Formats: sequence, structure tokens, C-alpha cells
Amino acid sequence: MLAKPGRAREAHPEAVREQLTRLVESPGLQHAESLCHLLKYLVEQSLAKPQEHLKEYQIATEVFGRSGTFDPRLDSTVRVQTSRLRNKLIEFYATIGVKDPIIIEIPKGTYLAVFHAREADASSVPAVEPVAQPQPTASHARMWIIGVACLGLALTCIALGYLIGQGQRVAPGRELRIFWSSFLKSKEPPLIVFSNAAFKGRPEIGLRYFEAGSDSREEINDLYTGVGEVLAIGELSRVFRLLDRNFVVKRSALLNWDETRDRDLIFAGSPTENLSSRDLPGKDEFAFGRMKETEPRPGDLAIINTHPKPGEPSFFFASSGLPITEDYAVVTLRAGLHHGQNILMLAGTTTLGTEAAAEFVTQNDHLEALRKRLGVVGASGYPPFSVVLRVRIARGVPVESNIVAARSAAITRSITSAVPAEPK
Repeated sequence: MLAKPGRAREAHPEAVREQLTRLVESPGLQHAESLCHLLKYLVEQSLAKPQEHLKEYQIATEVFGRSGTFDPRLDSTVRVQTSRLRNKLIEFYATIGVKDPIIIEIPKGTYLAVFHAREADASSVPAVEPVAQPQPTASHARMWIIGVACLGLALTCIALGYLIGQGQRVAPGRELRIFWSSFLKSKEPPLIVFSNAAFKGRPEIGLRYFEAGSDSREEINDLYTGVGEVLAIGELSRVFRLLDRNFVVKRSALLNWDETRDRDLIFAGSPTENLSSRDLPGKDEFAFGRMKETEPRPGDLAIINTHPKPGEPSFFFASSGLPITEDYAVVTLRAGLHHGQNILMLAGTTTLGTEAAAEFVTQNDHLEALRKRLGVVGASGYPPFSVVLRVRIARGVPVESNIVAARSAAITRSITSAVPAEPK
């Protein structure tokens, strides 16, 4: 729950409604229609019936339009949206609303909006008992000095990297401009959504994938992502800087689909960890899935070739064991959720494959190879496509990527045009 500076007192309903208006018009919520609708509903219900505890079924049917057959065990919409709204409120009161006189919050474990006024005078703040601080030992001091030195070195490297990048900034190559002009069509900055899988535990005590069948949702740790996703965003930011385009970065667990309107989308990471990409409509020619007991390498993640052509394998696997020497990745360009928008998928079976996929679409020579493979001619833009890359890895770094399978509208057209017409 939110911290409450000042003394809490009862809030007048009209003051609550004024605060509600301020919230729904704030930057974090003004484009999130479903969350605003939910917030208004919860506030009005609490004002009208303060003693009534709302049920998940009631919210699902009255707010999100679910049918009478709604089953909360199969549909987590209410829980997910309420959690997102709760985080938005916390973010608001920690930033632009830090001095607002009315606090509206949704306590964990409930679907109840609560509100109260607060006084900002310092005299109302309870005194805090001083806590004795441990005296630093020589070991602690040495670690502190090392930590400060490392931080200074990191900041220096970042500053030097920025200055070098500014000084060596060059115009983007022809193929880069053509490819990204096919993608960056929306006026709003593109949204990069990177994967952050659900884990249980912490690195210092042991971290493993969250298991929905046996773990409690309260134990989910979704604060980690792979190095490949981080480096992928770095590569994309370099290209956007060359193209003079801004962008927005969002981790998958916090993606609100209302935020995707009027934006092109880039998903970095496979659907097994970039969970929001699972909600995209349509089926992929190259899908990600874990192998069943009756399939090769049971339990392993693979790229599944749903319609293999002659000579193509049905599955693409990373090399088994460590270190990883080979991975496979998918690069897909497809129509977006709204008219005129596009979606770019960059995903490997491991985090290194995701890094390679991002590097592939940010380098001129790779894009020239892609153009040739897809049969795109002249300076025309790229049609929707999906390709599989074989990625060679040395010492944890992708060093070579080649296209091993491809599907696109351009290929389909060229194949169709090569087939002689039937005699009349």
C-alpha cells in the first residue's frame, strides 16, 4: 500500500471525484482506456456502497464485458488489469501526485478502491525512532571504495561511449533506410517490448522459472531479462539515433495494450519469455514451442517449422549443453494491431539468438542478403515476411548469421508467377 505522509482523514466525495479526474487525465493513464474504465467503476462503487466487497465475476461482466460463463480460473483479465492499475496509482503518487491532497489506492488482495485526504503539515508526521547504524569495518570500507570505483568507471564508459557515438555519427546506409521506412510508419515513437520471464526466487538464493501449477502467484519475480535482450535494445537504439527517431521501451509484464495504439511494435525475446507476444492474433509459419515426450529433444525449446518445404527440418534447436555454439532465431515483419501499423518480432531460442536477430536488422549487409532472399527489387519497401536465422556463437557472442528458411508475400508472388498458366 501507499505510504501516507501526513495525518489521514475522511475525504469528501466531490474531492474524490476531482482527484479521479486528475488521475484519468494523467500521462500514465490518459491513453489506457480499459484501466481508466476500471478505476472509475471501482471508485464509484466504493462511494455508493463503501461496505460492499466487489467480486471478480461482477467486474469481469460489468467492466470488461465478459459473458455469464466467465470463469476466473481460465480468464485472469480482472486480476491482471487490477494489478496494472494498482501499479499505475503507485507510480502516480510517487511522482506528479506526490503532494496531492487526496489519495486513491487499491489495497492488494481486494478489488476495493479506498481514498482519504491527508494533511501536509510537518507536525502531523510521527516521529521516527533513530536506528543504530553498524560501524563500518575495514572490509566494509574496502568494498565501499571498490563499489564507488566501479560505479565511476561504469559512468565514465557510458559518457565516453556517448561522446564517441556523437562524434562518429554517420548517415544510415541505404538498406537500413529502406527497411526501417517499411516499418516506422506511425507518427508516435515505436514501442520496444522486451521479455522478462516469470521466475521464482532471487539470484542469491536460487532463481528458477515460475511453475504455474505448483507456485503461488505472490512469489513471481519478473525483474530479470537476458543479456541478449539488453544488447538488442542497444542495437535498435543505435539505429533509431541514426534515423532521428525516438522510441519507448517497455518490459513485457507491464505492457498495456491501450498503449499500443498509433505505435509500431517491436518484440525482443521469444514468446516463452515475452509473454505479451502470445496475445497477438494469427499463427506464425515459424512458432516457438517446447518439445513433447514423443518429439526430438523432449523439454527443449525449438522453433517449429509449421509447413516445412522440401529439404527443410521440422524443428530448429540451439546446440545442446554449454557453452552454446549455435542458435536459431526468427525475424518476422507483420501487419500491426491497427491499420497502418507494423509489428517486428526478434526472437531466438536463447537470449543470444535474440541478440543476433536484432543485429541482423540493424546492419546493411545482412539486410541486403534479406532483400535478395525475399526477392524484393528496387527501392521498394519490405513485404510481410518471416525468416529463420542460423546463428554461430563463439565465447558467448553471435559472430555469424545466415538465413536458412524464409516465407514472404514476395516469395509467394514469384513462385506464382513462375507457374505456367493452364491452357484454356
